Amino acid sequence: MALTKIKTDGIADEAVTLAKHAPTGSDGQVLTSTGAGTDPAFENILTNGSDNRVVTASSSTTLNGESTLTYSDPELKIDTTSARGKVKLDGTSGGEIIFTKDGTEKLHIYNSEQEARIESADGAANLMVKSGDGNNYAQLQLYPTGTGVAYINSHKDIVVWDGTNSVAHTTFKLGGDIQTTGGISFNPHVDDSASSPYSNVLDDYEEGSWTPAWKASGTDFGDGEITYNSNTSGRYVKIGKQVTVWMYIQIATINTSNISGAAEIINLPFIAQNGPTAIDGATMNVNYYTGMNSIGTGKVPSGYVELNTTEIRCVLVGGNAQSPWYASYLGVGGLYACATYIAA
Repeated sequence: MALTKIKTDGIADEAVTLAKHAPTGSDGQVLTSTGAGTDPAFENILTNGSDNRVVTASSSTTLNGESTLTYSDPELKIDTTSARGKVKLDGTSGGEIIFTKDGTEKLHIYNSEQEARIESADGAANLMVKSGDGNNYAQLQLYPTGTGVAYINSHKDIVVWDGTNSVAHTTFKLGGDIQTTGGISFNPHVDDSASSPYSNVLDDYEEGSWTPAWKASGTDFGDGEITYNSNTSGRYVKIGKQVTVWMYIQIATINTSNISGAAEIINLPFIAQNGPTAIDGATMNVNYYTGMNSIGTGKVPSGYVELNTTEIRCVLVGGNAQSPWYASYLGVGGLYACATYIAA
């Protein structure tokens, strides 16, 4: 079959060129499809671009450089004009942030329905709450049930206090002391209800000194009728309401010609509770005495703390009986004794 010659002189030059099918673009634009059967077009798919801005999609075909979200190694920054920047982790069981060092986990911050936790990983450093300014406290704020507020703060001491009433409830002193306004409870179920067993709360502990002295229950000693050596002294320990006192009373000079009534020791450091009758039996134990007169054979000096007073009434006991210890029996000499009673 013979070949037929085709002349091309009549075919116009219809070469395909970019300028033929798309308008001229500018820097940064890309060629995009505008649909089947239509010419493509140059478009800006990235708006608001700038160095270090993180790019997000603003539509199905457009990207946006976020002016408030930037990354420059090693810093990711949210620079918002709102009151505060936010990072939201929304998982079916909560959210979690994990800090690592060279691939090893060091710290977890996460939450669930029942708790939020900051947890140091195994072998990691201790957690620290540190104030950025040496004049400020490092402080944690606690909001029980979302309403009340309590603070734990530290300058040198650690203080737990009520932010609403500005009352420091518990202070852990740097030297090891613990100070508390409410006491230490020995019942694990103590709360603020009226049924709380406050009888199980240790609300006081104190040590100190006091100065014992003699008194006559009727006509008392006048000025100068009784004097004491300088070593006359007393000590006490108070645990809750229980008070134990120790005393040494050394009479230097005494005149008993003008006095009457029973001998009493005065100036106890705390007022005794006013009842019930059972606690009226807080006994004074005499360990040693000298210079006492008219103490009968078989009698032992003793006494008891009188209710609602700071006095010990002295008596003589023995032979299945009690007899008065009159102030006139006192003489130059000393007495060692101790007693335990319930304070008001």
